[in-house]
Amino acid sequence: WLEYIGKGWRPFVMNAIIEIEDLGGRITQVKEKFGGLRIYYTTSMIVPETYDKINLIVDNAEKECNKICEECGRPGQLRSIGGWYKTRCEECVLS
Repeated sequence: WLEYIGKGWRPFVMNAIIEIEDLGGRITQVKEKFGGLRIYYTTSMIVPETYDKINLIVDNAEKECNKICEECGRPGQLRSIGGWYKTRCEECVLS
């Protein structure tokens, strides 16, 4: 899954994947969409508490990555770059 996102977000994604899998979830897709991180999963467990925990993990990772440059991991923000939305720091926008 890591090949579909920039290296700046990878630590957050790896932590989220590990936590989700520890709770019995299975990652189906990880990607950048509209400048933000998206994590999709499935689980065979029907326990509502498990869904709540996994959804919280996903929400936290996605929110955290909204503030982090996808390319380098420095503080960033959502920007329109050439008609695409990307979360980037000032340095990565200029390079």
